[in-house]
Amino acid sequence: MKFSLCSLLFALLFMGNVYAGSTPAKEASSVKQGTSSVQTAQVQSDKINVNTASVSELAKLKGVGSVKAQAIKQYQQSHGDFTSLAELEKVSGIGESVIEQNKDRIEF
Repeated sequence: MKFSLCSLLFALLFMGNVYAGSTPAKEASSVKQGTSSVQTAQVQSDKINVNTASVSELAKLKGVGSVKAQAIKQYQQSHGDFTSLAELEKVSGIGESVIEQNKDRIEF
């Protein structure tokens, strides 16, 4: 009987912590990051894969608005997936400065 009562209390305590400890997604990033897996996930979320991103995602890059983002998608559809930053510079309106501003956020 003592064992089952302890198990029940532990379960209630655990469930209370799960519900009380849940935070919205935006607040979750403010939680202290003590593990590398949390930090890795955050780094990956900042990267934009130019081959799979939508026009609206591409427009989030610095110096790239909706017109340049559309040009990137059109170039990709005509020439295939990008494999390097130099190839991305071939897109009309994407120059060295745009590449330099975003080189740490772009992936292929």
